Amino acid sequence: MADPDETGMDKAEMKRLLSVAGKKPVNCAVAKPNKGQMALLLMDKVRQPKALVKDLQGQFVDMKNPRWGTVSVDAQQNPKLAVFELNKPFPGLARRLGKTLKGTGFSAVDVK
Repeated sequence: MADPDETGMDKAEMKRLLSVAGKKPVNCAVAKPNKGQMALLLMDKVRQPKALVKDLQGQFVDMKNPRWGTVSVDAQQNPKLAVFELNKPFPGLARRLGKTLKGTGFSAVDVK
C-alpha cells in the first residue's frame, strides 16, 4: 500500500474525504511525480485548491504538471466513481489517479 510519502496523503484520509465528497465537492490538488506510476493527490474540505498546490509543491519539489480543482462522488449514479474537475486538462491522469486511489473503495476515475 502506498504511504503519504509516495502520494501526498494516506489511504484512510483519502477514503474519508472521498466519502464526504458524496455530499459536497472537496477541494483537491493533483500532480505527476518525477518518477513512478501514481499521481500525487492532496484533498481538503476547507482549504482552497491553489493553497493545496503550494502544499504539494512543498512536499514534492520535483513534481510536474500541478493541477487544482474539486472532486465529487455521485452516490446515486455510481458510488465507486470519483469525478475530478480540474482547471486544465491532464493527459493520462485518470489512469494514474486510479492507481493512487486503489484500496480506498473508489475504483473508477473521471477527469473533466
